[in-house]
Amino acid sequence: MKRLFTIRKAVAVAALAAIAVALLQNGAPHSASNSDDLNLRAETQVIESFFNDLVAYRKECAQLSKKQNVLSTEVDAVGRKAEALQSRLANVQNAARTLITKLKAANKWETLNETILANAEPRHRSLFQNINFKAELEEAAATLGSRGKDLSLPLENLRRKVAASSGDPKSLMVAAVYSPAVPSTNSSLGCAAGKLMIGAFHAAGLKVPDVVLDFTGCACSPTCPGCVMPVTGSYDCSDFGLGATR
Repeated sequence: MKRLFTIRKAVAVAALAAIAVALLQNGAPHSASNSDDLNLRAETQVIESFFNDLVAYRKECAQLSKKQNVLSTEVDAVGRKAEALQSRLANVQNAARTLITKLKAANKWETLNETILANAEPRHRSLFQNINFKAELEEAAATLGSRGKDLSLPLENLRRKVAASSGDPKSLMVAAVYSPAVPSTNSSLGCAAGKLMIGAFHAAGLKVPDVVLDFTGCACSPTCPGCVMPVTGSYDCSDFGLGATR
């Protein structure tokens, strides 16, 4: 009987020891703040979709500005695209806020600038080293929704062009201030969206497309010291109706 009790006691001790070893090996349950749990797919998709449509809008405006004659229907069409983009700014701003929250929870926020620069290709560092991505993401999270007026700048130039070519005497004053050249005023919305896109993609471990880098370099120059117009050379600034040509 005594021997049976000893065996049972030994089995119980062994079981407790096994449980203790398992806890030590596995550690505490993973929390939502663990860096392995970082998933930025939803946020990057919102930001990327908006950015791509913004670039397409700028390209279309640039192409129309090069035409000798522009129809009012063409301008109305891009005007509707501008309105659609403006209606999405709040969602992009919310995506930026969520992105920051997730990076902080995963302990990747404080080192974001250093991480982006360390992972950047050598040819991109002249752009990245002059950008405080943490500050830019925080700015986007706070103000992006209020930058919709920048979308109307290329649209206004196109409307002036239509008015100037209409032959209506009332449009002469508008025609006098219209310049057929590609606008040289850089869009602060384009610059902010580009930096947000670069920061979000690097934070998610994604490759940044050349169009993003070139558009950002053009949209942010000359207000961004060290920014190159364009960055990769795959696109010309005039393709986007921004800045100067290479």
